[in-house]
Amino acid sequence: MKTSALRLLAIWAGVIVLGVGFLELAARAVLFNYDDFGSAPVEYEPFVYNTPDTLIPAGEKKNRVTSPFLDKYERIRRLRAIVPGAVKPVADLDPDVDYIYLQSIDHPYRVVTNSVGLRRKTEISTVKQADVYRIYCLGDSFTFGPYLNNHETYPNLLEEILNNNNAGGEYEVLNAGVSGYTLRQELEMFVEKGYRSDPDLVILQVLDNDVPDYEELKYARPSDPDTVWPDTFGYRVRLFLREGARDIALLRMARGIKLTISGQLSRQAETLSREVNAGKSRRKYIGDPKQGRSKASGMWFDESRKRTLEKLKLYYTRDLEKLAGFTREKKIGLVIALFPTQRAIRFHKANGHNPVADFFAAAARANGLEFVDLTPRFDKDNRTRFYFLWPWNGHMSFMGNLLAAETLAPVVEKRRKGKGKEPPLR
Repeated sequence: MKTSALRLLAIWAGVIVLGVGFLELAARAVLFNYDDFGSAPVEYEPFVYNTPDTLIPAGEKKNRVTSPFLDKYERIRRLRAIVPGAVKPVADLDPDVDYIYLQSIDHPYRVVTNSVGLRRKTEISTVKQADVYRIYCLGDSFTFGPYLNNHETYPNLLEEILNNNNAGGEYEVLNAGVSGYTLRQELEMFVEKGYRSDPDLVILQVLDNDVPDYEELKYARPSDPDTVWPDTFGYRVRLFLREGARDIALLRMARGIKLTISGQLSRQAETLSREVNAGKSRRKYIGDPKQGRSKASGMWFDESRKRTLEKLKLYYTRDLEKLAGFTREKKIGLVIALFPTQRAIRFHKANGHNPVADFFAAAARANGLEFVDLTPRFDKDNRTRFYFLWPWNGHMSFMGNLLAAETLAPVVEKRRKGKGKEPPLR
């Protein structure tokens, strides 16, 4: 009886192996004939701009919509198939892309990434030169820089300032920011691949919504890792499937189908967005485009949600301890930089301090890390309102990114000279 059962099991196993092998061969035949499978181009309708001139001057709008790169990149390939043998990425952005982002049809901006998934036009050497001091910028959209071109983001400006100030030695500042990420995703990204860039220093950009966003993690990484750590079985399975998609046709085809469906959904969302933007509800969109962020960051000031906030703080500090431990093990410096929102600046102006800054300062001390609060610097300047895209959007403008870069430049220079070391652990 047992022999029959084992024989039947062996037959079924053979059938499954042959079936999978046949499907793999079929998938390879399809992929061989259709190299662009899963990478269908996205075509946009002619640009329309109807934002009031009081928010964005007519001259600036015209420049954004008629500049040469828009004409050059009207037909955009947003979805790209994985290239076998590609360089291993060190960040989560799609590598080797050059396209126009249209989160708002009135404010297009160009995004260029290099072969390792950084928002950067130039490549970086895997083997870092001895005279290069490399900074890896972890963060969310305030690091990525939405509505700005590459050269207007704070990591790019920081690199320019540092290299202009120092004749000897070269600085490289890597923009690994991804919109919507919190420390949970940033931690896994850096442990999985960010450290491969061989940085000397990591700048962790934090914001008032980082801790509250632990309540609802709406933005998952490409592997949908949730809460995983490199030594877990689940992490290794995900890593195998993701890397195997380069060589295994079935996995690559599955990814292509997913990307194609995602692309269709994305186009539907963009069409709906254009219809909304052209309609009478436009005023509401301009007036408060960051309602979700305001609700999340408002948790710091809502007494009724104090218990929830304390629980989320524990989750955040746990992940910060992991990141601090990992960078310490790899002999990489780590600085926490709190970027201000308009709400934080208003609260600081009225009360002389900020509960968000108090939390991050304490968390940094507990892990023996340097903490830099940019809020006072923004609050002091009488041009603060020009540092954000307000009232059109809550993100920082080019001027805001420039001020952030100017504030962080001396911090980085001290670290390189050995004068800005971590404080001792408590």
